[in-house]
Amino acid sequence: MAHLTYRVLAQSSALAGILLLGSCSSLPASKAAVVAEVMVTRTQASDSLKSADEALRKRQLSQAENFYRLALLSYEAVDDLAGQCTVLDSLGFLYLSANKLDAAGAYWDQEAALAALVADAKLTARALANQGRYAQATGKLTEAVAFFDRALVGRASLDGAVVAVILQAKAQALRAQEKMSEALTLLDEAAALNEKAGAWQEQASNLFLAASLQSKSGQTADALLRLTKALTLDKRSENTDGIAADLLAMATIHSRGTAEEKSLALAEAERSYRTALAGGLVPAVGKALKLLVEISATVGDTARLKRFQDLLNKL
Repeated sequence: MAHLTYRVLAQSSALAGILLLGSCSSLPASKAAVVAEVMVTRTQASDSLKSADEALRKRQLSQAENFYRLALLSYEAVDDLAGQCTVLDSLGFLYLSANKLDAAGAYWDQEAALAALVADAKLTARALANQGRYAQATGKLTEAVAFFDRALVGRASLDGAVVAVILQAKAQALRAQEKMSEALTLLDEAAALNEKAGAWQEQASNLFLAASLQSKSGQTADALLRLTKALTLDKRSENTDGIAADLLAMATIHSRGTAEEKSLALAEAERSYRTALAGGLVPAVGKALKLLVEISATVGDTARLKRFQDLLNKL
């Protein structure tokens, strides 16, 4: 989660000084009450954000939206522009995932306007990157790359993790332009930054996307190496979504190979299915079952084919 700007508290230098000293015991009762109320509201906003992120992870979009709106109301109540930017960022992604592009773009436009008021390098870069994502989603790939480049202009003042996110976004736009080599270079750079920061889950995401590029280009051996490393990192960070996706990608590659590789693909796809099932990841469960049905049919395993088809039909 982004570090948030405590704008409402910073409006009073005397009050800010007292807060930095970690004590409000000398404040008048009315001011102490205001401080306490602000902190409670900020905690409520943070809790709502966490609940929203968890609901979004499980693809419970309606619940996620409700929690994000609660968080937004809380940040608005204490005039926290940075907090509002964070929620608007997430709402944009929520609507993008639901393919409601106009709504996603509208939220990201609001985020950009608020980020300009805060004048924070990280918030500005994130807002520009989201403008790029919207441009890409609407088919304006050249415009998207230009937004990502603008977001990276001040990269020296940004955390490596923030730069890595933008590099990955730009790589996806380049991939859509069939510029695979350039995209792969950016993903490797992002992975190196995340490795340095100890951001295992994010590094795994870089490796996963790089593997998908290599698989598409026929470099299956290199793709599998990256996926194996991504799987290790996702396990280390206990990222259920990533583990299920890594295993499914490995199974997909192996399913195109020899009889021995198809057997391995069955095992990987079934592990992906069980991981997704345990995590309550319904879309991932469906993807794994579909692949299991395909592989079972290919190898002529009628018992497995029936079992997996029955499970898929019940989803």
